[in-house]
Amino acid sequence: MEFKTVSAFVAHLESIEDTAVDKQYVIDTLKEITARPASGQRRGQLAGLTLEEMTDEQLKREIINAKSVLYKAIQRGASQETIEKNQARVDAALEEKARRESLKAEAQPEEEEVYSEQAEF
Repeated sequence: MEFKTVSAFVAHLESIEDTAVDKQYVIDTLKEITARPASGQRRGQLAGLTLEEMTDEQLKREIINAKSVLYKAIQRGASQETIEKNQARVDAALEEKARRESLKAEAQPEEEEVYSEQAEF
C-alpha cells in the first residue's frame, strides 16, 4: 500500500481495527509533525543571504551550487517550471558576478602606457 499524503496515511490508520502498535500514538505523532511550521531557513542561497550581501567566495560557491542544482534537475527530467527557476538562479548569480567584476575594473586606475623612447634608463 502506498500513501501520497500524511492525511491519507492517518485515515488508513484510523480505519484499522486491530494493530500491535499504539495507533493513536502514531496518529498524534503524524499530526504533530504536519502541524509544525516550516523551518525559517530556505534552501537555495547560502545562509539566506541575498546575492549582494555575499562575499566573493560565497558568491563563487552559490554559482557552483546553482549550476549543480540545474544540472541535476535536467538529468532527472524535472518540470519545465523547475528548470526555469533553477536557470534563473544561475543567471542571477552570474549577473552579480559580472556586476562585481565591472565595478572592480572601473575602480582600478588605468596604467599609463610608457614607450621605450619615454622610458628613463
